[in-house]
Amino acid sequence: MTRYLFGDWDKVSERINASGRTLLLFDYDGTLTPITSSPGEAVFPTGTKQALAALARLGFTVGVISGRSIRDLKSIVGVKGIYYAGNHGLEIEGPGIDYIHAVSSLHIKALRDITGELKERFLDIKGVIIEDKGLSVSVHYRMANGPDILKVKKIFRDIVSPYIDSRKVGRFEGKKVLELRPPTKWDKGSAVKAIKRLIISEDTGSRAGDYCVMYAGDDVTDEDAFRVLGRNDISVRVGKKRSSKAAYHLEDTGEVVEFLYRLKRLG
Repeated sequence: MTRYLFGDWDKVSERINASGRTLLLFDYDGTLTPITSSPGEAVFPTGTKQALAALARLGFTVGVISGRSIRDLKSIVGVKGIYYAGNHGLEIEGPGIDYIHAVSSLHIKALRDITGELKERFLDIKGVIIEDKGLSVSVHYRMANGPDILKVKKIFRDIVSPYIDSRKVGRFEGKKVLELRPPTKWDKGSAVKAIKRLIISEDTGSRAGDYCVMYAGDDVTDEDAFRVLGRNDISVRVGKKRSSKAAYHLEDTGEVVEFLYRLKRLG
């Protein structure tokens, strides 16, 4: 059972103040900004953008980790000097790092072939969006009519099953989205560890225990990040869920913005 973050704020703020350095990592959709019907409709609020930039200036290490492509993520968020991880961590950019996880041409070809099939089969079903993100592909069905959702899932399953059986792709599911990625163990948790290793290596004399990592996210893929955090780190689930690896929760994106402002006051 997660605890309400603001109800435990004195303890949380004490932990942040006591750390030598704090790494603040956030999911994007559903965490920093509300989920929209279409990925293209998401707008990053100016106040939230300014709060992230202010936290970076105050000495916090800031990053955004998303299922979006890194190009899309950087374009939307637009804060310089912070870390970005796209495609659930398969791409990472920021101070001192420009990383793309190694993916074989076989897996890339499978994703391209599947994308073509999906676009053809979903052409006549309203409300389905195919998002080709280079290293992954997503099928968004939030705008589909209720009776069509089972049909969408069946078509998706029929197309991708042979590729999954031959380990050419991996299948994942989130909030009203079906996703395909290369069958690798690299995920958002891997990205969290990679960014933490980098900043520790560049901070002479520091140790892993000197750092406090905070990660906030709202979806299934964020559980991968929660799993890699240690006892002195802070994991925050956004939204209500009975089971989560996170220690804390916030109700919605509005409370995430309030969290950002509370962090600013600590700085």
